[in-house]
Amino acid sequence: MILSPGHPHAALRNLVDILDIDQNTRLAWGPIRCERAPLPNPDSRLGLPGGRCPKMPTERRELLAALGMLALLPACAYIGADAAGLAAAEDFAVGSEGTYYDARSGDRLGRRRLLKRILPAPIILLGEVHDSAVHHRIRAGLLLDWVRSRPERPAAVVFEHLDREYDDALRLAQKRRKGSAGSAKPAKPAKPAAGADSAAAAEAGGAAVRELLDAATFDRQAWGWPAHRPLFEAAQASGATWIAANFSRASARRLSRDPAAEVDPALQAVLDSARWSEQAQRALSQALLQGHCGALPAAAVAGISRIQRLRDAGLALPLLDASERRSVLLAGNGHVRRDHGVPLYLGAYENEAQVIGFEEVPGKTSARMLVDLVGAGRAQEFAGAYDFVCLTTMLRTGDPCANLKPLPAGPAPAGAGGVSPAAPTQIPSR
Repeated sequence: MILSPGHPHAALRNLVDILDIDQNTRLAWGPIRCERAPLPNPDSRLGLPGGRCPKMPTERRELLAALGMLALLPACAYIGADAAGLAAAEDFAVGSEGTYYDARSGDRLGRRRLLKRILPAPIILLGEVHDSAVHHRIRAGLLLDWVRSRPERPAAVVFEHLDREYDDALRLAQKRRKGSAGSAKPAKPAKPAAGADSAAAAEAGGAAVRELLDAATFDRQAWGWPAHRPLFEAAQASGATWIAANFSRASARRLSRDPAAEVDPALQAVLDSARWSEQAQRALSQALLQGHCGALPAAAVAGISRIQRLRDAGLALPLLDASERRSVLLAGNGHVRRDHGVPLYLGAYENEAQVIGFEEVPGKTSARMLVDLVGAGRAQEFAGAYDFVCLTTMLRTGDPCANLKPLPAGPAPAGAGGVSPAAPTQIPSR
């Protein structure tokens, strides 16, 4: 049953949480039936086709039925709440691992309302704190839902985690697996397998992920494997094409040794056509200084800024094929930001893209308004950087800058300004 917030039995929502029913889908439970509120496959992680409900253990079904019988007697008039009531109720149905906000208005969103806003977009950008396993799990579900919402359209997943030098090898590996060139349409959701079949399917999926990561020479140590495993598994399960797009550290080192070295003409063209400004440059420089705990010499900022911009151009390049396919970018928050990141390189697609930042906050992650949770200053920052933001609880302890020694002041050595030292606030430094 869908209860409006003012309903005398709205507290039964808590029962859903206690019984571990998935909080990211809205289910209408009655004593003898179950109906999904209208939403196309709202949580693909369940492996369920749209319009069906997960089976619950018998004792849980009986408990819900018993409590439902008590609640439903005076409550039948609340079945079929109006649209305004549903929207209000959805604000309370936030996921247990994160809370979504409209970054501009500051309003809290339920997952259903977020999906309604992002599913039609031809491009979505999903940020991350690189070492947050929670972010990767949440984004895996969003990725699957977004790809599968339009099964008739080809889709691509663009990875910061894979270096663009190996994209050709990655494409060949995908063609071998798919059996024919150019077959990149997302697979339709399959019914969940059971028992040995489920284990075999999981093993096959894991083998596919390993093969593609090996083809792309994925640096498991640098990226803290297996933190990102849910993302890669979701990308494989979606049937989308993988694209390796990072401007690698090896490329950065070559450019550092020889700043006059030629850059890939395609990247340079994207760089030159960006909607860049002095304000964007100031925002990027400030972000680089902050990301390196203030230990970055001023003389090194220009060279490192150039590398960061080339990375953003490299990540943007595959997204410019939006007329041919839909694309999702998986990258750090610093790359997806609207004030100095990839959106500025998207040209006509800048306003069609949807940007979701994934940020961490100490303590609780939910309040009615974003400003009440993070304060006016950070809320204003989020408004300029993202369309939506997902907040999760910060799990790490201690100051990431505590053990970082300031770099020597003074002019940078010739050709040495292009490679960023390790940035402890964005792990790993890529």
